[in-house]
This record gives sequence, structure tokens and C-alpha cells, in this order.
Amino acid sequence: MCTVAQKDVLIQFLAQVQAGLARRLPLSFNEDQRKLALLRSDLYSTSHADINYEKLISEIKDIDEKYKHLPIL
Repeated sequence: MCTVAQKDVLIQFLAQVQAGLARRLPLSFNEDQRKLALLRSDLYSTSHADINYEKLISEIKDIDEKYKHLPIL
């Protein structure tokens, strides 16, 4: 469960990570980009009461950390 504000934070953070990946990776989507797109879609369609904030923020951070070392194209 998370608050409405936490849901908003998740959506914004996820969008930020997606934008960072788009600037670091070639045009074709990889598995992590697909996962983020699905997560974003799920976030928009799921009630805040049904979202596990800690789990999702951790998943998004893990993906972000995986690509931070890559240069911006």
C-alpha cells in the first residue's frame, strides 16, 4: 500500500529513469525498457492502495543503477 503522493513519486521517478535510458541506449527497446513501460502502465491503472511502494521503488532503482555508468548518446 502507498499514499497518493507516493504513487505520484513512483510515476515521476519511473519517467525520469525511462528518459535516462532512452538517452543512453540505442533506439530498440531492451527488456528493462519494456519492463519500465509495463510498470508505468500498471501504475496509472492501479489504485494507490494496491501498490507496494517499497518493492517498486527498489525495482526501478535497480534498473536505473544498471545503466548509470553508460554515456549519454
